[in-house]
Amino acid sequence: MKRYTFLFVSLLVALSMVLAACQPAVETEPPAVEEPTEEPVEEPTEEPVVEPTEEPTEEGPAEVQRVEGMGAPLDRVVVSVVDSASAVTQIVAGAIDIYAGGLSSATLPEIEEAGLEYGTGSGLYYELTLNPVGPIFETTGAVNPFFDKRAREALNWMVDRDYINREVYNGGALAKFFHMVTQFPDYATLAPKVRELEAKYAYDFERGVAQMDEVMLGIAGVTKEDGMYMYNGEQVTLIMLIRNDSDGTRVPIGDYVGNQMEQAGFATERLYRSSSEASPIWVGGNPADGQWHIYTGAWSATIIDRDEGDNFQFFDCPASAYGFTALWQAFNPSEYYQEQANKLAYNLFETREDRNEAMAEMLELGLEESVHVWLIDGKNFIPYVEGLDVTYDLAAGVDGSMIWPYTLAWKDQVGGTVNWGQPDLFVDPWNPIAGSNWAFDQAVGRATWGEAYMIDPHTGLLLPQRFERAEITAKEGLPIGKTMDYITLDFEPEIQVPDDAIMDWDAEAVDFITAADKLVLDAEAAQAALDEAIAAEETAPAAVEEAQVALDTAQAALDELADDASDEDKEAAQLAVDDATAALEAAQAALEGAPDVVAAAEEALAAAQEKEYYTAQVKSVVYYPEELWTDVKWHDGSLITLADFLHNWIISLDMGKEGSPIFDDSYASNAAAILANFKGFRILSEDPLVIEAFSDYYEIDAELNITTLWPSFSYGEAPWHMMAMGSLGDIEGTVAFSADKADAESTDTQTVEWLSFIGGPSLDILNDMADKGIEEQFIPYANVLADYITPEEAVARYENAKAFYEEYGHFNIGTGPYILEEVFLTEKVATLVYFPDFPDPTDKWYGRYGAPKVAEVVVEGPATLIVGEETVFDVFVDFEGEAYEADEIKSVTGLLYDGTGLIVDILEAELVEDGYYTITVPAELSAEMEAGASKLEAVVVPFTVAIPSFQALEFVTVE
Repeated sequence: MKRYTFLFVSLLVALSMVLAACQPAVETEPPAVEEPTEEPVEEPTEEPVVEPTEEPTEEGPAEVQRVEGMGAPLDRVVVSVVDSASAVTQIVAGAIDIYAGGLSSATLPEIEEAGLEYGTGSGLYYELTLNPVGPIFETTGAVNPFFDKRAREALNWMVDRDYINREVYNGGALAKFFHMVTQFPDYATLAPKVRELEAKYAYDFERGVAQMDEVMLGIAGVTKEDGMYMYNGEQVTLIMLIRNDSDGTRVPIGDYVGNQMEQAGFATERLYRSSSEASPIWVGGNPADGQWHIYTGAWSATIIDRDEGDNFQFFDCPASAYGFTALWQAFNPSEYYQEQANKLAYNLFETREDRNEAMAEMLELGLEESVHVWLIDGKNFIPYVEGLDVTYDLAAGVDGSMIWPYTLAWKDQVGGTVNWGQPDLFVDPWNPIAGSNWAFDQAVGRATWGEAYMIDPHTGLLLPQRFERAEITAKEGLPIGKTMDYITLDFEPEIQVPDDAIMDWDAEAVDFITAADKLVLDAEAAQAALDEAIAAEETAPAAVEEAQVALDTAQAALDELADDASDEDKEAAQLAVDDATAALEAAQAALEGAPDVVAAAEEALAAAQEKEYYTAQVKSVVYYPEELWTDVKWHDGSLITLADFLHNWIISLDMGKEGSPIFDDSYASNAAAILANFKGFRILSEDPLVIEAFSDYYEIDAELNITTLWPSFSYGEAPWHMMAMGSLGDIEGTVAFSADKADAESTDTQTVEWLSFIGGPSLDILNDMADKGIEEQFIPYANVLADYITPEEAVARYENAKAFYEEYGHFNIGTGPYILEEVFLTEKVATLVYFPDFPDPTDKWYGRYGAPKVAEVVVEGPATLIVGEETVFDVFVDFEGEAYEADEIKSVTGLLYDGTGLIVDILEAELVEDGYYTITVPAELSAEMEAGASKLEAVVVPFTVAIPSFQALEFVTVE
């Protein structure tokens, strides 16, 4: 998110997931689940070093030649970095027209006093990211308590979320404890478990310190003297990496957390850094280097995430879309946690009830792991001048939304320029696979990148943008429903995957693996596993004997040590005995378990040999229009082709395969996780394009189960020739798609650049690779793509890219409504300009969405509930003073709490008339309630928006 940058939506609709701190990656399937993007979207390493590009001329920008009725509503969008503290002032002064990054709720009075219009977003959230390496950093020798999950869990009790909300956000935010957003659907669905855990982890500083003591005093050499944690004669210091930009709220958050840590017994070193300065440290660097303990993170959901189950994998597991970073590889939750996270990420459940039970369990386990300590779900306010027409996403606001490039306009006017302010820009290198995931960068890039779908800003469902219609077939019994008319939904007892479906990629043979091929490979793998098990069984007795000899030798060496031997020698000898004992125990266990391993391997082989075909949970068929191949152009003038689609799918998996020349170890687990649930695709028709795809992953909304294979990746869109140029550089060892690989392959004498399509040394390398492509008539993955790309077309594509670079000075080539016209990396300024060949009418999305219909709820009832008597409460649901129509309400329920603060029951409301419901507490239920302060919390879930509304009424329960 999902999530989230759409993990594999285009490619398979999900990978999760913005997505501003992180939407969730390569697309090989799972539906559209956009990964959260870091604080907005945060991400890795050192900003490329670039020479300042030429300043704009005094003559001003060239006049835009528009195609009447077509393309983006504006001529230009000029993006600049503006300090949030001066945003309102600069809008009033006319320096900018909109502060798209948004401001916190504490700034709302200033916005209103200035008389500005504003939009809102509810997807921005704040947390503490904790360094999991330790207990001692090898590089610095410093102590890190957060290697132990108990220390991470303790922080939940040591920070007062209500205090942060009150003091930093003027009470306009919400306390956050979980991986899910408080205003999103899952929070309402899981409300009983949510309320239980919120009570358990409520602020309790003493409890948190007591648990922190257990961890700290268990680290060899650490003591607590006069209330201070001491190590090697010095107080233990926590290095806090505190962001000082964006909306400005993370400085007071960081200082508050630092004060709490000092009160607990730590010293703190507080490093105040901007996003560009912090990124190379916390996510671009190696956590084992010990440069930080706590980072004040923030993330933004770029979609109303209707299923946030994938967030556990995205935030906490090495298999995350962020798995290309050293930090995520250092996260090591239990095997069970990772298994459940993967199941939730790919929805591997037969029923919605099973999924919800797993979610409830993971909410609790997530708090115990606390790789991230969640603090605040904020509400963002996006101020702008009168006369500007702005459509905002309920979750993502403006800058995080997919729809803004299609709807931002001056009222009653086509064309013109908007001056757009945001907190930062060009934080990290841009490339579609593993480039910048920062919200600041993604907001600008999103205007240049196209997609097959549009995200509905009010519901989070996918709407057709490039395709015409879709068909979903699901296995009978799955809890999937549909809302939109463009999609059909059917159910079948079994969905068989055809033998010719392309299921996997063979990086060594450079060829597709079909479902029929996969059956053979599975049987061969099962036979190899059996052979290995039999061989292990045969050698197990000898291994036990060898281990026994090693133990006897180690024990003899220990026994023979002189009484005056040094402590170091004694410790080394004892360690050798301990290791030999463990090896013997392991060998004995292997001997005892060998027959069972062989039996299991024989059973697996029999099953593989008998298997005639694969099945899937969901089949998706997507229909593209006939004009796709003639109307959709890349910004360099190249027409989009089927090769763009196929290359997208191939490279997304190829990077994670060890036999590939562009193999990236940090992507191996990601590719494996995707393939575990992806069941193949077929091109049913090339013209018009029709794509059939199969998956075991599913979403409960049919609209989120489509597989488009559109040539977009986790962090942007790109044509095959640009990705091929990047791959050629990767093969030569001059660039790498991911920060992790770039760092790993750099040496003292050679720097491997983190690939950037917009600046730095990468540009000359890419230009050289275009020349190489022209000279060699290079067709990537020619074994399969030569059927779709001619040598002449390959040359023309590389020449188009070079001509684009000559004109614009970068290689960010998409199909979106705007071209990135100017890039000033040092000055952090960008200009977006109207793309005349964009194929959509200007009014396709513009004007389609009014104010989001978020329900306004009032609960009324008696001040006293008498135990053993029936009591009725009234619930009124309105929008802008009018009753909310009943057919637009999905559910109204009540959470009933008694005097102990626990939920007694969940009660269904009864509809009286539009906008009016009653919730009845029956006499037999009230008879079970404890006396004391109680409350009824109404939860209203509409169809028209995916944001539930909560409202509570307090009363007294008496005998």
